[in-house]
Amino acid sequence: MKSVNKYWIYGYHTVQAALANPARTLHNLITTKQMHKEFANSFPQLQIHDKSFFDKKFGAEVVHQGIAAEVTPLEPLYLQEFVKTAREDSVILILDQVTDPHNIGAILRTAAAMQVDAILLPDRNSPMEGPVMAKTASGALELVPIIRETNLARAMGELKEQNFWCYGFAEGNNTALHKNKLNGRIALVMGAEGKGMRRLTKEHCDVLVHIPTSEQFSTLNVSNAAAIAMYEAMRQRE
Repeated sequence: MKSVNKYWIYGYHTVQAALANPARTLHNLITTKQMHKEFANSFPQLQIHDKSFFDKKFGAEVVHQGIAAEVTPLEPLYLQEFVKTAREDSVILILDQVTDPHNIGAILRTAAAMQVDAILLPDRNSPMEGPVMAKTASGALELVPIIRETNLARAMGELKEQNFWCYGFAEGNNTALHKNKLNGRIALVMGAEGKGMRRLTKEHCDVLVHIPTSEQFSTLNVSNAAAIAMYEAMRQRE
């Protein structure tokens, strides 16, 4: 998947987190007059524009909060680097062909709150870092590293060689998530909404689990399901 050289992020928490991240390269920073004072010392070439400039540049429907920055995408974390520094109770979330950047952003935000160490995405059929993902993540994009791998099944095999236990989420006759002991190094594996995990991804899971839901309404958005899974992993570690 082809990456972009630069893109704009916007929103108070999103930009503030980017400014605090030494790994993030910023090219431009713009604010409204109202936000200028708070960010005056954050960037040498800070520019001031009125709200109409922001609305024209990003769209009137975008909640920019009067602050935006042009940035270079973060370098992805390599899987080999991740496993070298993984703790004995590390948690990684694997997303198989989840294509909506809103969902990825929401998952990143929860992952930061639930102390998940990284998110693993396939290099194809998953969104690149961009303004929608960054805004939805509300700063978490700067905190939770993203790993991208061409072959997800092979990556899962490498994780298993490093004592990660892979829990795949799938409907059907499998055990409930909370009835599993989420000890040691674990990988939580989620598929795309509707399609679920691909066959090879599912075959590389050690255990298939489900999240118990009401019979009247059993469908969960992938970001909601991931939030429940990450919370349960964190709860069992306390």
